[in-house]
Amino acid sequence: MAGCRTKDLIDTKMSDLALRELKPENRELLFSWRNDPWIVALSTSQKTISVGEHRTWFKNVLINKNIFIRLIVGSDGVPMGLVSLMKEGACATISIYLMQPFVGYGRGSRVIAISSSMAFDRWPDLMQIDACIRVSNYKSVSAFSKMGYVKSSVKGDPNKPSSMVVMSLRNHRLVI
Repeated sequence: MAGCRTKDLIDTKMSDLALRELKPENRELLFSWRNDPWIVALSTSQKTISVGEHRTWFKNVLINKNIFIRLIVGSDGVPMGLVSLMKEGACATISIYLMQPFVGYGRGSRVIAISSSMAFDRWPDLMQIDACIRVSNYKSVSAFSKMGYVKSSVKGDPNKPSSMVVMSLRNHRLVI
């Protein structure tokens, strides 16, 4: 994954995608996405959330310096999904979803690559990014693997679809 200086970058453009900062007017769209049955089925919790929970979460992500979150939009401006990284100490956890009509075109892998690079740029002390993925979510496991993430552990019985695989990407830019 090639490094790029993105410290002051607000919108990151790829050929047919852009990562855009969240705005207050995105709150309702994200709430509808978060409770979309397809997204819920693929999520780690597999639960919907209430309006109150969403409002509290949304307010926090707009101000928390340890959260990097971007709306994924097409070149035509159509919102496609969301990517977020939450930093705790020297590690961050990445979460990404694309809405069902936008899956299967390599977009997820590209968003994983650029957002991971942006996180390492944003937080110089970041050593590792982890993705916690349902074992049964083969497309996500494949997308993270293509971008250099490696399986670091499995939570639960690996033979059950409800189990999680943790995939990790180390910051190779750091000299130790």
